[in-house]
Amino acid sequence: MAFNAANVTFYLNSCASKEADTSTDSQNKDDGANIGKRDFTGLDCTAWVYDLFRPDEPYQTRGVHPSGVGINRYIRYSDLNDNERSFLRKNMMLSLLNFADPFLIGYDRFNANVFGKDLQWNARLSHFITSFGYTVDANLFLRWDDKKFLIKLHNGFNTETYFPGLSVAWIDQRLPWDNLFLNHELTVWNQPRGQNVHSLAGDTMVAASEKLAYKMGNYTPYVGVEAKTPGWLAGNVYLERNLTLWTGLQVAAF
Repeated sequence: MAFNAANVTFYLNSCASKEADTSTDSQNKDDGANIGKRDFTGLDCTAWVYDLFRPDEPYQTRGVHPSGVGINRYIRYSDLNDNERSFLRKNMMLSLLNFADPFLIGYDRFNANVFGKDLQWNARLSHFITSFGYTVDANLFLRWDDKKFLIKLHNGFNTETYFPGLSVAWIDQRLPWDNLFLNHELTVWNQPRGQNVHSLAGDTMVAASEKLAYKMGNYTPYVGVEAKTPGWLAGNVYLERNLTLWTGLQVAAF
């Protein structure tokens, strides 16, 4: 987890400096005139902030690729204006909040006594760049007797204002049948209208998911469903209204 957090910060830092130009120029040179060899976007974070601030710019405005074949799709740091560079550097600094995590230093839980019952808890911060700007989420993990909950306070921002949201998840609800568990999660989040980085108005995004798991020792097969209205949600690739079904197998460390 510490490696993942560090990787995000280092990557954002490389995008938010002239190092991005060197990397992009090298990649363009290696790709040459072979369009099929090119990545779809180059450095993700320079492309992200460029498109974020210029959602209506025609794609062909980027000009011709240095090889003379195709569109020059990669965005260099020098292609960004002052506002875009500042926003990118700001998010690089905010990514350091991912290290505000007791799990990274071996503290997986804290204990308290509430109304005569044992309560185990932990908390951490999470920073994400989003389709409208960014969010800093405060995550609270709770275990009350045999019930486990995760509460996320979403603090979304674009360039203009603050867009709050809340997710509540009940994890591993034990069903009457042996080894069967359910996860429930509900999210309600006011987000910028049209996912626009400059919007002052907001629209409410609602998402709900259910996951059924069957625990067999170290192996847990599961199926799940998630429905959402238009908006951004971590882990969901769709910005429009969507219904997702999934299945998988979780394997615990031996």
